[in-house]
Amino acid sequence: MLHLIAATPGISSAELARHTHVTPQTMHKIVTELGRRDLLELRPRPGHGRIRGATLTEAGRELLEEADVVAEAIEDRMVADLDDRQRRQLTDLLQRCVTAIGEAR
Repeated sequence: MLHLIAATPGISSAELARHTHVTPQTMHKIVTELGRRDLLELRPRPGHGRIRGATLTEAGRELLEEADVVAEAIEDRMVADLDDRQRRQLTDLLQRCVTAIGEAR
């Protein structure tokens, strides 16, 4: 979620919901909580009426950087015993899973 907001500053809650395959109601709760924790802020989007876009706060960017370090360490441990072919196969299978989720919506 934080990666998506970082990559697309000003993204709306509805757009976040579509990208992450959750309901708009669920995304509203997530965005509200992230705002409460000062990880993101919502700003009016110029020319879009009541639509507000999410951007990361400094605290949100710092947390994302910390999470990336932790995730990378976990990923490294997870695939440490896999050879290159197995890693490519795993990547392909995970991509198929992501595609299947997207098609189901």
